[in-house]
Amino acid sequence: MEKAVLGFLVAVIIAILISFTRTPLKPAEAATSNQTNVTVEIANITKITVAPTNLTWYGVNTNSTGGVKYLDIKNSGSWNITSVYAYVDTLTKEQTNPIPTGVASSYASTGLLVMNASTTSGVFYYVGRLDWNITPVGNGTKVDGPPGSNGQANSWGYFRRYDGDFLWNISLGSGVYINATHGCNSTGTTFMIETEADDGRPSTRQPDQAATYDTSIADWGIFYFGSNEGPLSNHCVAIHRNCTKIFIYKYDKRSGFRECDQATFLRNTVLTPGSQFTVHTDVWVPYGIPAGWLKSGWLTLEAWGV
Repeated sequence: MEKAVLGFLVAVIIAILISFTRTPLKPAEAATSNQTNVTVEIANITKITVAPTNLTWYGVNTNSTGGVKYLDIKNSGSWNITSVYAYVDTLTKEQTNPIPTGVASSYASTGLLVMNASTTSGVFYYVGRLDWNITPVGNGTKVDGPPGSNGQANSWGYFRRYDGDFLWNISLGSGVYINATHGCNSTGTTFMIETEADDGRPSTRQPDQAATYDTSIADWGIFYFGSNEGPLSNHCVAIHRNCTKIFIYKYDKRSGFRECDQATFLRNTVLTPGSQFTVHTDVWVPYGIPAGWLKSGWLTLEAWGV
């Protein structure tokens, strides 16, 4: 009997051991976590990025436009941008009258560039165009204009646009002579332009729209035309002291040129970091430009931020 009980107990113990070896014990689960703070400070940077970096028009006919190209301006800095303006280097690329040369490279490409923006309700304006006199400059005396023109002035020339040429003249104020500091940049100077494109008839050679004088800066007298005031409506016109050339612009807010009442920004509302806006560009090619590549130049966009 004792042997039977002992045998039973041994069998039970073996069975229990076998069960433990067949079913592994499940360990207790454990979980933990912690945190660390991430903080980044961005440096103050005012920066814009312009794309594309090249604007090229190929084989454009005279008396035509080159076709619209888009220019994206992005706030790639870390500050809000409050305004953007634009200017070109026509004044340095076209320092002498190119007309007598008959050579395309004497003309600045930038002098043909026009842009529009939200501030101009989609209307295109020149960024920085030069037009030159066609007559000798009278200093102390006045000279005749082209045949059929009215009266005399100290200087005559044409504003040359893709859809026609418009005769202008400049007259010095009473008692003013051209010298190293004064001339057509002086108070009393008048600037007149014809409102009809020249077709050879005397009626299209009677400059009848006067510009408004604003101020004088260094070698330039600053004038402007208001709305519905001829072919240069809403443009600024800077007239050089020696009366040989006029500089036509809209978006130039550099020191001095910004004094014009018609000068405006390309954008004057907040542009937050990472945001962008688009302006349209084109080139307006008048009659009388020699065939070939014009001298390339730079369009510069500057931004003010806070």
